[in-house]
Amino acid sequence: MPEPVADKPVEKPVEKPVEKPVDDKPVEKPVEQPKAPEKYTLKLPDQSRLEAEDVKAFETVARENQWTNEQAQEALTRHHDAIEAQATAFYQAAVADKDYGGEKLVESQRLANTVLDRVRPKGTPRGDAFRQLLKRSGYGNHIEVLSFLADLGKATAEDPTLGTRGKATDGAKAPELADKLYDHPTSKQLATETGGKR
Repeated sequence: MPEPVADKPVEKPVEKPVEKPVDDKPVEKPVEQPKAPEKYTLKLPDQSRLEAEDVKAFETVARENQWTNEQAQEALTRHHDAIEAQATAFYQAAVADKDYGGEKLVESQRLANTVLDRVRPKGTPRGDAFRQLLKRSGYGNHIEVLSFLADLGKATAEDPTLGTRGKATDGAKAPELADKLYDHPTSKQLATETGGKR
């Protein structure tokens, strides 16, 4: 008779530790953010409408945003290009205008300059500042600005006392504004009855 086989203890399977997949990527070092330089060296394009104060404003924005000199220069150049494109578009619209442009453009510009010279003369703080504003923005060529100034120029040419602040251009006393506004028989009669009070 065969001998009974001894019961072998049941072996429990050994639990193998779960292996984590190996990450093939090397450990990335944090990318260093660009820092603003101690001093920016920004250059305006030749014959730019922008000025030194515009460059200072760009430097402030660049420093606040930690832009490199190259990033700040690129932003300044883009701004310059946008202003030039706007001024060119204004000029082209003025040239194309049927009432003030084309063959009439030179005369429109002459009339506009006439009124500027009369109301805001060159060489005065206000006159120079206003001209600089028109030049820098390109709005000196905007059809609405040009047409408005040309119309004023035409009106002052027709009435030389306009824009002279109470002085006639020939040295004689200009008529009072009230006399011009109330130049109607009824107004004159009322002024006489009230002792000149209007």
